[in-house]
Amino acid sequence: EDIGHEAAKCDAFACHEFPWRAVQVAIEHFEKQGYSTQTVVSIKTVVKWPPPKDISRRLVECPVIDPKQGVPSACTSDRIFAVRIAETYGCQFVDNFNYRPISWGTHPSWPWLQEKGLRLRVPYMFDKSGHFTPLLR
Repeated sequence: EDIGHEAAKCDAFACHEFPWRAVQVAIEHFEKQGYSTQTVVSIKTVVKWPPPKDISRRLVECPVIDPKQGVPSACTSDRIFAVRIAETYGCQFVDNFNYRPISWGTHPSWPWLQEKGLRLRVPYMFDKSGHFTPLLR
């Protein structure tokens, strides 16, 4: 879901709908390299902007996670689910969010993010023409 929100800022994907084409570009980038992807999306997004059939079979709808008191709003259900998948399987996760103590310090995954998780995070960018580029360190 992060990819869609980031791509919406790019002229190549500017529209009034969710930029599913950008999600597809990112999925294809990683699949061409032999990765298996788990593209996490919220149910709210799927209902509001139904994905094309060729993408929908590649999406993993995250469970609804009710907000908890004391947990900042930056800990969205889709982000929590993606982090938990990466934590469980020790895999990389593609996300541009800036994980900081102020937004994640009280979350149960914060110790893992500090120890291992942030090294597994793959930030990315879309250029003006919509080309997806992971920013691996």
